[in-house]
Amino acid sequence: MAFANDCATFVLSCLLLLGGFGVARDSFACDPKNATTAKLSFCKVSMRVSDRVKDLLGRLTLQEKIRLLVNNAAAVPRLGIKGYEWWSEALHGVSDVGPGTRLGGAFPGATSFPQVITTAASFNATLWEAIGKGHVQQGSCRTHWSPNVNIFRGPRWGRGQETPGEDPMVAGTYAASNVKGLQGNNGDRIKVAACCKHFTAYDLDNWNGVDRFHFNAKSTVSPPVLTLISYGRLYEVNGNSTCTLFQIVSQLGCIIIPNIKLQHLKKQLQMPSKQAWTWTVDLSWRSTVRMQ
Repeated sequence: MAFANDCATFVLSCLLLLGGFGVARDSFACDPKNATTAKLSFCKVSMRVSDRVKDLLGRLTLQEKIRLLVNNAAAVPRLGIKGYEWWSEALHGVSDVGPGTRLGGAFPGATSFPQVITTAASFNATLWEAIGKGHVQQGSCRTHWSPNVNIFRGPRWGRGQETPGEDPMVAGTYAASNVKGLQGNNGDRIKVAACCKHFTAYDLDNWNGVDRFHFNAKSTVSPPVLTLISYGRLYEVNGNSTCTLFQIVSQLGCIIIPNIKLQHLKKQLQMPSKQAWTWTVDLSWRSTVRMQ
């Protein structure tokens, strides 16, 4: 039952998120012009969120909930919920890899900025924010799986080039600056939901018994997360199929947590043990089958 409630809360959070953008777009859900959805309780902003979640939970079937927990979330026409593709990226330019980005025709491509590890070497936070703004101007997505703020802990990792590097403080500053450029400064009216990956303590889950590097979570992998929490404007984060990840969603956004206990993580982040984590748990990139 708890899992079912988490699913519903996640879905409602997504509906609220996708409806809160500054650019004029068709409503993802709860379209005020749709007479059917106007009568649905979960669309009434005057109601408490908990009551709206309960109403949505009661309307969604198990199959509909499952189909909403993947990147290509399926539509629920009977509830006025449109399908949505979460997978679009802008690590160093709007990418045409993700199916959520459609380049072609009059717009065959987008500006390719230097790879992130190169840009980070400039130590120029103003530049990092400006690049984020450039991504928004050239992309029309509601969400971007960017930036990547993992700590580059070993040169053998092939994705190190898309991170700000090995320095925790640089990674945190890069993340906050880039997210600021992506989302803008207009209060809750954001341009695009920045999707920072992959929260903290990210790593591949199968090294065939090899154990070479050891890092202190508080001093190495947590600073970028704390910087983003202090910034307080993160809306979304993405995970990877090679890890068991939990996507946490709230009005401020969602963050990815690998397969570790929340109380242990809160201790590492020096958060009060009784401080509420009122976020909802979702899974990313086929991680459902990898849960332990």
